Amino acid sequence: MMLRAPALAKGSAMETVANIAAQVIALHDAARHEGLGRALAIGVAVPGPLDIRTGVIYAAPHVKSWRSFPLRRHLERVLKRRITVENDANAWALGEYWHGSARGRRDVVLLTLGTGVGGGLIVDGKIVHGRSGMAAELGHICVEPDGMPCDCGAHGCLEAYVSASGLCGLIKQRLAVEEAQMPVEYRDRNGEFSARGLTNAARRGDAVAMETFQVAGRYLGIAIASFVNTFNPEMVVIGGGVAGALAD
Repeated sequence: MMLRAPALAKGSAMETVANIAAQVIALHDAARHEGLGRALAIGVAVPGPLDIRTGVIYAAPHVKSWRSFPLRRHLERVLKRRITVENDANAWALGEYWHGSARGRRDVVLLTLGTGVGGGLIVDGKIVHGRSGMAAELGHICVEPDGMPCDCGAHGCLEAYVSASGLCGLIKQRLAVEEAQMPVEYRDRNGEFSARGLTNAARRGDAVAMETFQVAGRYLGIAIASFVNTFNPEMVVIGGGVAGALAD
């Protein structure tokens, strides 16, 4: 069962907690209504580096209010349940490993292209967390020294070229405009950049849109080649909302 709702990621730290808790309760109630029973456990997948042992979010580039934020403690207080917190890309990687494209593989590199770029690394059948839980931040390897600014504060990260925010940045640089001044076909009904809109424009032959995807594809290829040389995986899995652009 799956429910979708806005993330409200631009709100305060406690507003995001309230929103997440509300979504968990809604999903739990819907599952019980369908006769699926009571949840045995609650897992919350979050963007950005975190300490999986304490549930503290170090810094989430796309949720500005989360800085050394004890998300697990606050959610447990609101929901009165034990919570497991995991990096969202790692959680997705485990899902692909258990029941998806990587099922039956032991060594896999996984990339999720969405608002940002998340990475998951499975070695010998186990997710790699690293010493402090920050391993496999593959979206923040440098593919272009002194390149495009990234939301993490660095320059030239893979995320700065192949994520939705990266594509937006490329368009802004190419046209020398702010997001609200972009051609309307690149924006959604709220006036915000839309990767889907950019994809549709590229399908129609829009030169700027096609050029943007060519730049993104080049840097994605550079990164994947580096991952293959570094990790020697059986498979590289790519997912996320941007991943299907121009796929068919």
